[in-house]
Amino acid sequence: MKFRIVGQFSELAEISQRLDNVEDGMVEVSKAMAHEVMDSLIPGQFEKQSAPDGSKWKEIQRKGEILRDTGALLTGWGRRRAETTITGKGFIVINPVPYAPFHQFGTVRMTARKMVPESGDLPQHWEESLRDTAEEAMQLILGVK
Repeated sequence: MKFRIVGQFSELAEISQRLDNVEDGMVEVSKAMAHEVMDSLIPGQFEKQSAPDGSKWKEIQRKGEILRDTGALLTGWGRRRAETTITGKGFIVINPVPYAPFHQFGTVRMTARKMVPESGDLPQHWEESLRDTAEEAMQLILGVK
């Protein structure tokens, strides 16, 4: 019995070569996702003045926007200030502003105003945004876009 195999072998070889260093590619995907969080998702929470689950932040007594007295808290989530750990398995973004955890988790005297999701499932809009970002990054890495 004889088989004849035909196809785009040069394209397959090219894709195979691109996949040789999967770890570097996954680091790039994680980096793109971290940037999406810092550049879009967290600033979106500040814009909407709401937690990632959509619940509105509790009103404040002073005039102005919630969590934007000096702007340091929002800036702390940005690429220039946030502390990031990026690997091929994921990423961590930490706001270095000392009082950020008090706003995220609350205290005995302060209501929590969640800026980022905690453990468990991501809210749908975060999940969709991060999935789209990961897919775009993979397409760029594989050269299919």
